[in-house]
Amino acid sequence: MTIRAVTYTGNLTVTDPHVLAQTLTHGLGPGKSYGCGLLTLAPART
Repeated sequence: MTIRAVTYTGNLTVTDPHVLAQTLTHGLGPGKSYGCGLLTLAPART
């Protein structure tokens, strides 16, 4: 089994807060079972 992990850095515009909350709670993608698919968000630098 091969699991590939990637780190993305960028800016996010939230258009649906409910979907964002659900994604933060449940993760995304097929790698969730293996510790992948979680999001970490931080405030934008000004």
